[in-house]
Amino acid sequence: MIVSCLLQVMPKIKHNGEGFHYVVYYKPDIPSVDYTQVAVRDWTQGRLEIPNQPVFQPYQFAVEAKNNMNLNLAPVNLQYYRGFSGEGSKLLE
Repeated sequence: MIVSCLLQVMPKIKHNGEGFHYVVYYKPDIPSVDYTQVAVRDWTQGRLEIPNQPVFQPYQFAVEAKNNMNLNLAPVNLQYYRGFSGEGSKLLE
């Protein structure tokens, strides 16, 4: 299964420096599990897919905007969201 996170593409004028990218934090919605972080270097990409995840499971995720100056371009306190992994393929009997 795939967990898919849609990213709001930030206009280039708001990048505030070179090397603009997103950092996506995600984890299964289980208290004892730590967040995994993935850098999305192509700022025009509006989606991140994480393959091989269980079907219809809850996840928590957040997206941070950064550049080479290592400045957060989003609020310091990240907003975490809850979503679900995609549905599985139907099985033929």
